[in-house]
Amino acid sequence: MQMQQTLPLARPTLLRRTLLANALFSTICALACLFWSKPLAALLGVNEPLVLIELGLVILLFAPVLAWIALRPQLNRRFVTTIFLLDAAWVVISIILLLTDWVAFTSAGKWLAGGVADVVALFAVLEYWGLRQTPLNG
Repeated sequence: MQMQQTLPLARPTLLRRTLLANALFSTICALACLFWSKPLAALLGVNEPLVLIELGLVILLFAPVLAWIALRPQLNRRFVTTIFLLDAAWVVISIILLLTDWVAFTSAGKWLAGGVADVVALFAVLEYWGLRQTPLNG
């Protein structure tokens, strides 16, 4: 029998609030990608709006998972660590895309992509800090 490391639900924690805020931000971004793919693609400098629709669908699947993890009776350290790693990967990939010519971002697109990466980086920092500060159960 394998013991799972979990974080207690004693009260709303920074970690839970961060995960819920991340879920809300992810949902807003996903809906923007889905419903405003054409104008958003033009703003970003992305030639194909379909890329944004696909990204929106993936993020829209990700958001309820975040909320589910945050609202569970006990937070699972592995789940939260995975979310932290995914957020960190988003930031690293965003930096790579902003520093290379793989995507021909417009000036506004660079600001928008950088702003989203900044918000995701903040979530990653808070998740990391929450993981370090929240005592483990069992």
